[in-house]
Amino acid sequence: VSKTVAVWLDAFHWITQGRNEWKALLKPNSACRVAGELENIVTRMVRLHRNWSSKQLVPERITHFYSTRGFEMALLPGGRWFLSSTRDKTGCLMYYDVDTEMPAGRVLVDNDRDGQDIWALTISLDHTTNPFEFDLAIELAEEDELFTHSGIPRKIAVWRVSSKDDDSLSAKPTCSFSVFRESSVHESLSMYGHALLRVSYSSSRETVFTLHRWDSPQGGVVSHSILLPQTSSPL
Repeated sequence: VSKTVAVWLDAFHWITQGRNEWKALLKPNSACRVAGELENIVTRMVRLHRNWSSKQLVPERITHFYSTRGFEMALLPGGRWFLSSTRDKTGCLMYYDVDTEMPAGRVLVDNDRDGQDIWALTISLDHTTNPFEFDLAIELAEEDELFTHSGIPRKIAVWRVSSKDDDSLSAKPTCSFSVFRESSVHESLSMYGHALLRVSYSSSRETVFTLHRWDSPQGGVVSHSILLPQTSSPL
């Protein structure tokens, strides 16, 4: 059944009842989508509706484990993989399989940046791939500079992460580039597709939103926009 596009396309239209707000999930030519992608959309919609309308929400499972004590962590959609940064000035990112009885940390990303830790991270899922893949962006900084002004540039690194047949994750570097303003908050990055939004401070301490196209040949900083909440002095 999972290999039949028509079955899942019909299920999608039945669940959405033709409402326009759901049409953005489908490409103009829905036949171009693979059955697995349509199945993923439909099952996520059913799960969301079931959980949202349930009057007795109870945990399906509880997993206890010890993770690293870094600045950033994230539970990936689906609930199996948990990411956690370290705080040992190595810039490492660990991952845990919480479906196992006793999740153990494994290194996903080793940035080889002596003296720097991961200050922020964000992910962007690729819903067109099977098995599971996503893009990961991280920002590296020295702990002494996290809350103070510094002229030392920070590094943004983007990785492509995929699942493997041996129940593990692997990451390959995609690109990296430097940014020159300190971040205002931990959650300073947000990524969708090839667009990366970063929150930082200007020299006058105003909040700045910078949009990067990290897939550009020149390293991700060719096309960016700076949006200021109000008029301020030059950056």
